[in-house]
Amino acid sequence: KQERHVIREFHTLNDIDHPNIIKIHCAMQDSRYIYFLLDLLPGGELMDHMMKRGKLTEEMTRFYAASVVLAFEGMLVAECFLIVICFYLYLPNQPLL
Repeated sequence: KQERHVIREFHTLNDIDHPNIIKIHCAMQDSRYIYFLLDLLPGGELMDHMMKRGKLTEEMTRFYAASVVLAFEGMLVAECFLIVICFYLYLPNQPLL
């Protein structure tokens, strides 16, 4: 079951070309793991910034919320499985900066 989710995630990310969604370049595997080669996003995860600051300013919150909305919009345009992706983006540690 988990293997199907990983394969679906790879194909979904591979089908999307949007500036607010991380780009996947390829997948590799060994006898135990599957590895995704993704773009480098040196800003880190949103949760890291929230932990350092305690809370985000209203301006920062608007910016990150708008970024997530644009990412959802990009997925709709790409006709991807929005529900599958929403699960991942719902978690605070998933949005990357």
